[in-house]
Amino acid sequence: MKVSRKDIISAIEILQSADNIHTVSYFCGNLNNIKMRIRLTRRKYSFHRKPESNEFLITIGKPNSRERDYIKLCKKAKSKPKRYWLKFI
Repeated sequence: MKVSRKDIISAIEILQSADNIHTVSYFCGNLNNIKMRIRLTRRKYSFHRKPESNEFLITIGKPNSRERDYIKLCKKAKSKPKRYWLKFI
């Protein structure tokens, strides 16, 4: 399954919207049958960088076990999962 550029851009916009967001897991495709996700992680205050700089790590692949459990719980409750999942600092 291909990942569209719109999905990556919207995940980056979510991550840049607030400083206290550490990770964004953005689910791609149909929300009833999720097969791919984009995970963006903020790498802040790395050893060689200035404190103002931000690095983003992009990972594209299948959902991990926590994300799969979240999707299963949403299916069990007969509701669609959100398009994104946030992890705060």
